[in-house]
Amino acid sequence: MSINEKNCSERSYNEKRDFIRMKINSQLTMRQNGQDYEGICKDLSGAGMYVRSEQSFEPGSKLEVSIAQQGETHLPFNATAEVSRIEPTEDGQFSIGLSIKEIRD
Repeated sequence: MSINEKNCSERSYNEKRDFIRMKINSQLTMRQNGQDYEGICKDLSGAGMYVRSEQSFEPGSKLEVSIAQQGETHLPFNATAEVSRIEPTEDGQFSIGLSIKEIRD
């Protein structure tokens, strides 16, 4: 692969992210089948979020996610999301990639 082909491939991959990721580090509640689980939302974009939690979920699982309002500048966030990836961490938690399917009121 030439350097030009490599740069083009990397650029194509990076351009797939149409939304800026915001680092928020906020408490998050995930609901599945009537059960609530806690986690920390590390970053959020218009298409997805990265969460750390002690709870594991199967890829493809649907979750209702909520971030409570934090002061006047951080409004509440409620959405339906799907687990797109999950990986165990060294500290016994899980890194969870969620794809946002619907933002709710």
